[in-house]
Amino acid sequence: MSPSPAPRPADLPAQATSRALHRQRYITQVALGYAVLALAWIFLSDQLLSAAVGVEAMVRLSTAKGVFFVFVSALAFYMALRGVPERAPASSGVVHDPIARGLPQDWPTWLPYLLGSALVLGMLLIRWLIDDGAQGRAMLVLYTLPISLAALLGGMGPGLLATALAAVLSGVFVLEPVGMLAIDHPHDRFQWAMLLASGVIISWVSDALLRSRERSRLRLQALDASHAALLASEARAQQLFDDAPVAMGLVAWDGRILSLNHQFTALFGYGSNDLRHIDDWWRLPHPDEAYRNELRRLWEMQQQGRPPPFIAEAAAEHRVLAANGRELTVQISRHPMDQGLLTTFVDITAAREAEKQLRLSTAALAQAQAQALEQMQALNATLETRVTERTRELAALNQSLESFVYSVSHDLKAPLRGVEGYSRFLLEDYGSQLGDEGRLFIGNIRAGVARMGELIDDLLAYSRMERRQLAREPVDLADLVAQVVAERAKEMAAGPVELQLDIAPLKVQADRDGLEMVLRNLLENAIKFTAHAPAPRITLTARRSDIGVELSVTDNGIGFDMKYHDRIFEIFQRLQRVEDYPGTGVGLALVKKAMDRMGGRVWAQSAPGQGASFHLELPLARSPS
Repeated sequence: MSPSPAPRPADLPAQATSRALHRQRYITQVALGYAVLALAWIFLSDQLLSAAVGVEAMVRLSTAKGVFFVFVSALAFYMALRGVPERAPASSGVVHDPIARGLPQDWPTWLPYLLGSALVLGMLLIRWLIDDGAQGRAMLVLYTLPISLAALLGGMGPGLLATALAAVLSGVFVLEPVGMLAIDHPHDRFQWAMLLASGVIISWVSDALLRSRERSRLRLQALDASHAALLASEARAQQLFDDAPVAMGLVAWDGRILSLNHQFTALFGYGSNDLRHIDDWWRLPHPDEAYRNELRRLWEMQQQGRPPPFIAEAAAEHRVLAANGRELTVQISRHPMDQGLLTTFVDITAAREAEKQLRLSTAALAQAQAQALEQMQALNATLETRVTERTRELAALNQSLESFVYSVSHDLKAPLRGVEGYSRFLLEDYGSQLGDEGRLFIGNIRAGVARMGELIDDLLAYSRMERRQLAREPVDLADLVAQVVAERAKEMAAGPVELQLDIAPLKVQADRDGLEMVLRNLLENAIKFTAHAPAPRITLTARRSDIGVELSVTDNGIGFDMKYHDRIFEIFQRLQRVEDYPGTGVGLALVKKAMDRMGGRVWAQSAPGQGASFHLELPLARSPS
């Protein structure tokens, strides 16, 4: 909405003067009109009476004429005073025209009829009072005044009523023969016809005049309402202009600064009293020279009387000086209007400062990233060197480990075979000469050699599991479990051990040899630790789990305390004596190593004297694509 300021204080005295002159002119016109009519009435009526009647009749007629004139003039003054222009508010600019005011709106509709009838009866009384001086003349012209007043007051209806009443009363009480509506004299009939014709014409013209006055009144009311709405709209526009969230200024085409809103004063510190013309603004030491040159060009064109043909411009960014000396970065845009040029100022100082800080931060971040990249490249080069060196070290270590395994499998086992052979020869050839104690010593030596051989075999197996390349292939659990159970069938039958199988037809993704070794070790552990149970029982189950397949080996053997859960999967860790339950302490460590290599996991659940349950979890075999 274009801001259209309300009338400025400088314009109000001129408007007040115009209204006062209009009011004075109307009062003067009414007074002069009344004076002319009164003088004409007195002069003409007195001249007429002096020529037509005697002294006694003239006295009576003057009294009646005075009463009639007072009544008519009072009514005329009332109507004239109602037309005096009202004092409109100083800011409205509305001047009410008396011509369009008409009759009071609260008058009853029957009042003009009553006034018209009373005026006709009064004029009939005057005609009766001057009957002696009338010398028999009808004098119907006297009824023209009451008919005219009745028509002017009420329009067609009262005028016609007054005309009809005057015609009937004059025809009955004035014209010959008196008391009848039959008019004998041709001259009287002509006057009587003229009375009717003039009454009808006056009534029609007066009614048209009243209708015209009513239309004028309605038009003035509409104009007043439109003007009030326009003033309200201008007030709302001015309020929007003053309360706009951005700084705004309205400059007339001659360079005068018409208005500055509140945000302009808050932003720059200048008000309307500080800046009255555009040169007050451009002469300020703004740091943006281009902006100052632009303002100076505008001012020079205005000084030459050539307002520039502005069109709406896109926002341009300039640096402007505020009253407190602070430099502000603002976006300035101009919009031509009827009153002048509307200029808006959007403060973007904080945004530009933030952009500057962001650019600095971005540059610092880019520099830091470049430094980090250089460091990463140097670190990668170092890591590649270290990985290469570590790979060589691991290769050398593996070579050493293979040499160690070879030494264990050959160099260490060779002496053990010699000790075992010589102890056996000694027992066979000289057993009778050694006695019981000697044979016991030889037996312990042979048992130690055998245990040492088992330990070396387990270490070799653990080492091979650490280094061997595992295959990842689908393995049928039911088939593998049946194979492992068959290998220990005689041993379990000698127990006897009750075996329960609940193996779902599932396949897992694993190394078959590694999984076979895991199941063999778990089954051997279950057979070994249920040897002293009253009714040994071993259960093997396999079922789907949330992430794959879970295979369980459960027994009712001696069990163990769960605080040793992690310890039993470490190499050479045992919970029972060798004399009670033989073994090297490598089996469960080998199980855990194999499960880790195959991408699965193993865990146990147990309690002392309540058996143990070992669980294996492996991924489900992938379907062939």
